[in-house]
Amino acid sequence: MARSPSAVTRAEITRGGHQSAGRSARRIRPVIVSTAEHVVIDASAVVELLGDFTYGQAVQERLRDTRIHAPAHLDAEVLSALGRLNRSGTIDATEVEAGLTRLTQFPVQRHGLDTLVLGAWARRADIRLLDALYVELATQLRVSLLTVDRKLARVCGIAEDLSASG
Repeated sequence: MARSPSAVTRAEITRGGHQSAGRSARRIRPVIVSTAEHVVIDASAVVELLGDFTYGQAVQERLRDTRIHAPAHLDAEVLSALGRLNRSGTIDATEVEAGLTRLTQFPVQRHGLDTLVLGAWARRADIRLLDALYVELATQLRVSLLTVDRKLARVCGIAEDLSASG
């Protein structure tokens, strides 16, 4: 039976190779290894995507074939940003509601803040504390932070500025 290229058995991970044909057969459960890139996304990029604003297309293209992560406060920050856009007259209430509906369906793994707050606090001199939560998560996961916040991208070495590609 042919295996997909991403399916690796536990024995292969432990031993670093396939079982030899001469060994006694034992039942080995496959472990699926994801080939998708993992990224952390911040609220600025999510708002661009949900509202299909200037950099929405760049964000959508960059997210293709990725597993998306964010701190659990993402939803509150997106809600706040959409509310500001509504109050300024940039978008109407119907657009806010549509964006919030899309946010509830957005395929992002939300991470609790309890393991992020101390690392975020340590970054307080350089980065806004709410942004530091994204930076801390990306640092812990050892992945890129996707943003359209140019200031954050300038001060954060792991941030990828999607506004530069849009």
